[in-house]
Amino acid sequence: MIRWALILDTETTGVEETDACIEVACCLYDLDGAFPMTSYSTLMDPRSEDQGGDIGGTEIHGITARMLDRSPHPPMAWTPVVGLAAQADVLVAHNADFDRRFVPDFGKPWVCTVSDIEWPGKRDSRSLPSLALSLGVGVVSAHRAMADVDTLVRILNRVAETHLLVPMFERALRPKTRFVAVVPSDQSSNALVKNNGFRWDDERREWWRKMPMEDVAGLPFNVEPCEISLCRRFVAMLPYEQRQLAKDSGFAWDGDRREWWRSMQPNVAACLPFRVVERA
Repeated sequence: MIRWALILDTETTGVEETDACIEVACCLYDLDGAFPMTSYSTLMDPRSEDQGGDIGGTEIHGITARMLDRSPHPPMAWTPVVGLAAQADVLVAHNADFDRRFVPDFGKPWVCTVSDIEWPGKRDSRSLPSLALSLGVGVVSAHRAMADVDTLVRILNRVAETHLLVPMFERALRPKTRFVAVVPSDQSSNALVKNNGFRWDDERREWWRKMPMEDVAGLPFNVEPCEISLCRRFVAMLPYEQRQLAKDSGFAWDGDRREWWRSMQPNVAACLPFRVVERA
């Protein structure tokens, strides 16, 4: 049985792999007893001695270069987090795919509170404030690491009033596969897949979600497993006057090659209502 969760949040200079973490906050939380045990938060200065000037992301989180001047460098800043992670059974973050890129590898499984947990209630978006407000949890501030960790703690406290947290997290840790929705690209279909937890990948032109295989049967539309590493380039074999059909199926126009194309696995291509050809 899992019991201890380390709730994490980071603030960074940007969203690219080359950006750096400048704040981390965490809370060691007892899922069985539904209470926070230990919290930690710090700014960190990833700059070398010869670096200066502005840092990225200030307009979002409000952290300035001056605020980092007396902050510890990453090795010192992460040391208490390492100690707390050693006590945890699972790491937890809202939109975990983002935070885990900036967090050291602690060798523990992650749970994303956006896509892995089936929360009670309804919400208008995937944001943390939307989740909190849907559960009657007030939001005082956002986009600072400790504020967001505290919001998640209060969300868990509220949910624990009516639900057992440990089974929720054990369910969230089930193995998952990446699926894409096999639906036309129209307003009603887009709303349907979005309401079922799928996200739009603009680059790949597809709605996708990672989910356990056994949950697929409960979806009101067809899906196909689609791991990015197994995808190939396919071209739609349609006359010009049917180009809207290609667009509705997630194909994009390549002006240089004069063709409608989409990257996908062969099993997804086989579900399309028109002929496609694989091309390098």
